[in-house]
Amino acid sequence: MLATAQHTLDRWLYLNPDAYKIPHHIQQCIDVLERQRKARNYQPDTSNRYELAELQETLEEESTDRAKRREAEHALADYIRDIATQAGRSDLIKISNRLSSCRMSGTIGIKPGGGHVVAWDYKCGLVRLCPDESREEQQRLTDFYLPAMMDFTKASAHHRIFYSVLTLHNFRPGNLKTAKQYLFDKFKDFMNETVDVCPVVYEHGVVKPTRARKQKLWPQIKGAFVVQEDPLSAGDDWNVHLNVFFLVKGEFNFKKLRECWGANVHVQQVKGKELEIRQALMEAIKYSAQIVPEKSLEKANDSSQAPAMTQWSSTRWQEWWDAQQGFRRTRAYGCLYALHGKRWNAADFNDRSEWCRVAGAPQELVKLDWKEIGQGMKKKDRERLRVKLRKAMVFGEAVDMQAVEWVGSMKFGSEGSYRVDLIPGDNFSGRSSKMDNFSRFREPAPPN
Repeated sequence: MLATAQHTLDRWLYLNPDAYKIPHHIQQCIDVLERQRKARNYQPDTSNRYELAELQETLEEESTDRAKRREAEHALADYIRDIATQAGRSDLIKISNRLSSCRMSGTIGIKPGGGHVVAWDYKCGLVRLCPDESREEQQRLTDFYLPAMMDFTKASAHHRIFYSVLTLHNFRPGNLKTAKQYLFDKFKDFMNETVDVCPVVYEHGVVKPTRARKQKLWPQIKGAFVVQEDPLSAGDDWNVHLNVFFLVKGEFNFKKLRECWGANVHVQQVKGKELEIRQALMEAIKYSAQIVPEKSLEKANDSSQAPAMTQWSSTRWQEWWDAQQGFRRTRAYGCLYALHGKRWNAADFNDRSEWCRVAGAPQELVKLDWKEIGQGMKKKDRERLRVKLRKAMVFGEAVDMQAVEWVGSMKFGSEGSYRVDLIPGDNFSGRSSKMDNFSRFREPAPPN
């Protein structure tokens, strides 16, 4: 378990009595402690009691699923800790600790414009392992790519989106890293494949010889968004495959697609409005590897079901984890490639100015094309500047934590228990007696 904010702060102050600058991770601890102090001292007035009651109910509803995710994450943390101990890998001990400490407690706040926020004391940032970090990654990628996909479909009646699962055979243990790269290389070749075309030209009623020219095999595919998945199969080999959204103008021949890919791939048109397309994206982006086994005895005994991650052997899990390092599982092609730059270049003065303000970047950048931003700077500084602008484009202005009213806290315990603490003061009936407060403690549900 990672040290608490107070312990981390005390230890740093003890070791650095003469420090004149506070490092970022210590400032985070100070912020956590300050939010907790404000929540403890919060005194509501009569105008917001019902708001707090509604917030209490909302958080309780959300916390049931959150508690289940915490339980699964802790099971995975224990599993990884066992692997780390057996294999003598200190890097995996750190991963286990991060999972164990993730989102176990946080401070509840009411934002200035309405709505609530939970400022977690610690988040692990492990999008490939943590259920909540994975959900945030789903949302982020969907929010970024969906507008461009919707713009494409609205531009012409001939524009459509197709979803396909591209796979080959399963890959043997020991070959996962190679397989992951191979599948993306194969897809890149598929997108760039060309054929020789000889245009027919008539002159005085006679066919005139012409020189062959190269043409893309799939000129109707204008863009693609690709997500790779690589779970362990029931046969103890790697089921590496690509979830692909094709942006197509005109005809899309399914038979030709299967022939060119070399396998009987799944393909279907994504119909519906923005909500349906959003749901399809969210489903494709989520990680397919289940963390813990199904509680249903019927499913748990089904030998055709792929094993949950905590059922993998130590060797398989280490191979899987090592293969993820430095590897991008989501990629974009064609009209979706380098979308940040395209969005910047298409934006007007006001949008660019707002993004610069949010990113804390110089306003002079509004006059530049994306490729001109950061020219003359060191590569590291240029990328840091562009990352800030990308975040501003995707997320907009961050919540001003200093303006949030901190009103309570929430904590998660072992085996699915949780506690939501809001402090409303007097009850709503007008009686002078105090309520126990809006605290609830949920015991875990009995096992199935």
